[in-house]
Amino acid sequence: MKKIGKAFESVLLCLLLLSVGSFVITYMTTRVPTIFGYRLFFVVTDSMEPVYTKGTVLIAVSVKEDTFIVNEIYAYRAGQKDTGLNPIVVHRLVDISEDKYIFKGDNNAAPDKAVCKEQILYRIIYPKQ
Repeated sequence: MKKIGKAFESVLLCLLLLSVGSFVITYMTTRVPTIFGYRLFFVVTDSMEPVYTKGTVLIAVSVKEDTFIVNEIYAYRAGQKDTGLNPIVVHRLVDISEDKYIFKGDNNAAPDKAVCKEQILYRIIYPKQ
């Protein structure tokens, strides 16, 4: 029984070290900390209520494909380079027209400014909408 406990501890230690290693390597190379391509977000506004309330923790996966699905929720980098602010916004994709992607918070009256696909970084996978 002690051997099983030691083996379990070793496996947990290896997983912890791999996770920390992944976090450190991705942060050093991209300045975006992820664990095997997954990232946590915290909802800080009420723009996605009632689906996500302030304080909700979201799990997102890096977007690697060129296929985006209308009505899915994504995290994208808002393009405000001229002001030096580039916040990440978590909103629902409501329309795709040509090469422009239109997002909108569920609790917002108007859609966000259109973005290009290079600005879309993550798809929210948990909690499901």
